[in-house]
Amino acid sequence: MNLMLNISNLSFGYPLKPILHNFSLQMQRGECLHIIGENGSGKSTLLKLISGFLLPTAGSIQWAIPHPRSETAHLDADSNGLYLQLSAFQNLQLGKNHTYTQQRQALTKWGIRTPYIQNSLAVKKFSTGMRRRLALCRLEQMQKMVWVLDEPLNGLDSNGVDLLSHSLNHKITQLQGCVVVTGHQKMMAEVLPPQTRAIYLHEKN
Repeated sequence: MNLMLNISNLSFGYPLKPILHNFSLQMQRGECLHIIGENGSGKSTLLKLISGFLLPTAGSIQWAIPHPRSETAHLDADSNGLYLQLSAFQNLQLGKNHTYTQQRQALTKWGIRTPYIQNSLAVKKFSTGMRRRLALCRLEQMQKMVWVLDEPLNGLDSNGVDLLSHSLNHKITQLQGCVVVTGHQKMMAEVLPPQTRAIYLHEKN
């Protein structure tokens, strides 16, 4: 495996509210990192730092790829990053330039079928679970090297969880990509691929 990410002595916080302090880790290509910690330990903050949405107050985040922002797909815990006024197909078209047939196959794979893909149904009319499935489908179609997933199980039913598990295993095992993920330890244990390493965060690190 090749070193993909090196985080060294990373710190982040706000005045009178430190969140991460002198945090370090390395990630190899073809590896999944499961970030575990109590509420307030900095899991979501760490993911935003890795994705480049936040800048550290100290330390460094170094990638082995030249343009990490363009090779990283981020899924937030509470927001799917979808355009609610657009249809499922229109949301997919904002990612990679796939054909209609490829898009339909991708949607079908994620269990997004009629009535969700007929008559240009707006995503705002989708159920919570279907929105999450569409977000994961779109993320997969973007074909980024790195996935950063904050609580990806939110809103998914058992079938959706199985689909995510298959997608993660394919991402790591077949594509040799990288995944950084948060989520409930016991629930995520059934979803994550064997190449997963647990990283424990403690409050104020």
